[in-house]
Amino acid sequence: MGSIQPSEMMHVSMRKRILDIRVLDLIYLVVFNLLFFEMWIQNSFGFSFIDEIVSLMLLGVALLRLAYNHRSSISVGSDILASLFLITSMCLIGFLGNYLFKLQPIQNAIYIDFFTCIKFPIATLSSFIILRDNRHIYKLVLAESKFLATVMLVCAVLNLFFEFGMGWEPYARFGLRSSFMFVLGHPTTVVACCTSLLILLMRERRNNKVWIAAVLAVAALTLRSKGFVLIAVAVFLYFTFGEKLSVFHVIFALLIAAFVGYDQFINYFSTDGAARNELLRRSLEIANDYCPLGTGFATYGSAVTSDPSIYSKLYYIYGISNVWGLTPDNARFLSDTFWPTIIAQFGWIGFGLYIASLICLFKFIYRNGSAARLCSLICFAYLLISSTSESSFFHPMAILLAFSLGVALSGLSTDGVAASEVES
Repeated sequence: MGSIQPSEMMHVSMRKRILDIRVLDLIYLVVFNLLFFEMWIQNSFGFSFIDEIVSLMLLGVALLRLAYNHRSSISVGSDILASLFLITSMCLIGFLGNYLFKLQPIQNAIYIDFFTCIKFPIATLSSFIILRDNRHIYKLVLAESKFLATVMLVCAVLNLFFEFGMGWEPYARFGLRSSFMFVLGHPTTVVACCTSLLILLMRERRNNKVWIAAVLAVAALTLRSKGFVLIAVAVFLYFTFGEKLSVFHVIFALLIAAFVGYDQFINYFSTDGAARNELLRRSLEIANDYCPLGTGFATYGSAVTSDPSIYSKLYYIYGISNVWGLTPDNARFLSDTFWPTIIAQFGWIGFGLYIASLICLFKFIYRNGSAARLCSLICFAYLLISSTSESSFFHPMAILLAFSLGVALSGLSTDGVAASEVES
C-alpha cells in the first residue's frame, strides 16, 4: 500500500478548509463588504440604508438565536442589562422632550433619529451574540482584511504621485499631492475603514504586524488629524497593552490623543463662527434653557435635520441658521458633531445616561472578549476620537466597526482561548 504524497495531503487539507466554509459564513462576509463599501455604494447608486438594514437583520437573527438556542454559552450579565436600561431611559427622555416642546412636528424624522441613536449598541450586541461561537468567520474575514490592507496601501502610495480618482484636496495638506480617499468618497471614511481592519488584525497582533503597519500607513496618507490620533493611540496600545486595561493606558492614551490632535481641535472649536464651535456653544445654552430634559429627537445636530423640509426650529431660534455650513440650503456640517447633539436633544440627564450606557456596553464586550480585548479598545477609542468631529456612534461607519468587533471576538471560548485552538 503506497504512502500518501505531501501534495495529496495538501489537496485534502485545502478541500477540508473549503468545506468548512459554510454558506452562512459567506453571507457574513458579504455583510462585511457591504458595510465596508457602504459609502461607495451610496455615492455610486444612491442607496443609503445598508447600515440600518444590517442592524435590523443582526437584531432579528440575534433574537432568534437567544429564543431557540437554549444551549448557547451566552449569558446576559448586569453590565448589558444596565446598558440597555440606561439607553432606554435616555430615549424615553428624548420622546418626552418631543412631546413637551413640539420642536419637531415630523414624526418620521423622530423615529429615524431614534433608530440612529440605538443602532450601534444593537449592532454591537447582536454581532457578539450571533458570532460568539462561530469558529470560521474570523479567518475568512481576516484573509480579506489582509488583501484590502495591501490593495489600499498600494493605491495610497500611487495617489501621492498620480491622479486616478482616489485623491482629495490637492496639495491642501502638508504639501503632498492629495489626501487618500480610496473609492470611499472621503478620507475620513478611509480612516474608519482602517479602524475596522485594525480591530480584526489586532486579535493576533504579533502575527499580523506587517498588515497592521500597512493599515496605519494608509491611515496616515489620508492626512486627517483623526487618522494621526488613531495611529498614535494604536501604536501605544500595541506595545504596552497586555491583558488588562490600566489607569496608565487611559491617562497616556488621552495625553497622546490631546497632543496629536490639539491643533485641529483648536482650529475647529476655538474659532468664532466655525460650524462645530457654534454647534457646541449653542448646545450648552439649549441644555440649560430646556433643562433637564433636552429638546427631543431630530431637533439638533441630527443628520436627518439637514433635510430642508425637516430643518429644526432650534436652528432659527439660536441663530445657527446663519452659520456657514449650517444654513437650510447648505447644511453640510450640521451632523459633524456628536456630543452637542446628545447634550441638546437629551439634556444633562440624558448626557449622563448615554455616557454611562457606553461604559456598561464597553465593560460587557471587554470582559467577554478576553483574548481580543485590544480589539474592543481600538473600536471604542476610535469612536471617542471621532466624536469630536463627526456623528461618531451615530455614523453609518459605526455599524462596520460594531460588526468587525463581533467578528474579532468570534470563536473565543469563555476563558479567552480561540475555539479553533482548543479544538485542535
